[in-house]
Amino acid sequence: MKQIINSLLENDLYKFSMGQVIYHQFSDYKTTWTFKCRNKDVHFTPEMVEEIKSQVKRYCNLKFTEDELAYLHNIKWLKGSYVDFLRLWQPRYEDFEITTDAECGLSIETFGTWLNTSMYEIPTLAIVNEVYFRMAYNYDELLESFKRRLDEKYKNLRSGHWYAGTFSEFGLRRRLSGEAQEIAVEKFAHLNDTMHSPTNFIGTSNVYLAKKYNLTPVGTMAHEWIMCVGQGNHKHNPAYSNWYALDAWIKESPPCSHSTMQRTSKMPGAAMAVTEKTGKPLDKKANTGRKMIASEMRNPLMMRLMSSCATKIISAADSSRSFSRWSVSSRICSIEVSSFFYPYTLLLF
Repeated sequence: MKQIINSLLENDLYKFSMGQVIYHQFSDYKTTWTFKCRNKDVHFTPEMVEEIKSQVKRYCNLKFTEDELAYLHNIKWLKGSYVDFLRLWQPRYEDFEITTDAECGLSIETFGTWLNTSMYEIPTLAIVNEVYFRMAYNYDELLESFKRRLDEKYKNLRSGHWYAGTFSEFGLRRRLSGEAQEIAVEKFAHLNDTMHSPTNFIGTSNVYLAKKYNLTPVGTMAHEWIMCVGQGNHKHNPAYSNWYALDAWIKESPPCSHSTMQRTSKMPGAAMAVTEKTGKPLDKKANTGRKMIASEMRNPLMMRLMSSCATKIISAADSSRSFSRWSVSSRICSIEVSSFFYPYTLLLF
């Protein structure tokens, strides 16, 4: 089977956003991530497990290119110190333990620093999904079905028969295949070719595809962040998980002072410059489709809530029948990081 993950940019943007804060503030955290498949009718054969091992090994041979690092450095909240770290960073196959010792036939665990293991989740789930669908089904038939459904949804959105507001694509860990996700992202990018479509596609969480198609990479943080920061340290009272997590997030790049009329907040979730009076972007290039009033950006919790709710999301390459999840254990707590998979459909919220 051809290589599934071909670039370390094939990850969700929030992994880089969180990774930077982990690097600066939580580099000593140790975690164990565990793959779990909760669909009783899904079974991975020994041949599938061997292919997954092979794909993970090939993923672990990748390194960031200078072109990719330059792209990341141009994301306004990513700092040079973190990009310099990524220049040296490489996945470690030694952090993985992949066996057949599970009810579904596939057991995956990764061990090590949170700085490393957090980056493994999305590419690993993408590998598991694609290997399963290529080996358990007639992949060509699945892809044709995917294309038909995608065309139907695109036509309904383009004509205005359906309305999805402003949306982005978050299908990387759920996709039928890399091929299917790229088809979906490229197609939805054409929604913005004219002003006639009432629905606006702003980008994708897949940093590799955002770079390739000149789209906005989209993402803030995962619930992994709240859990690991808030509950992963025995010094913290779990009742204050949200406070600890958001406090650490704001420390990475504090909001601008109240007296400043024109503000640019560097962290994701407030990724554009706005004026206090109108909330309109100062710079067209900074317009990611999310408009935030500067006065509301002063409140860290409001900034987090707005970044989560301001865009409608469409998972354009969702493909799998299975619902599986990663769980992560950090210090004294057990944390579940879930991924819902559906049959090659689009989820409209």
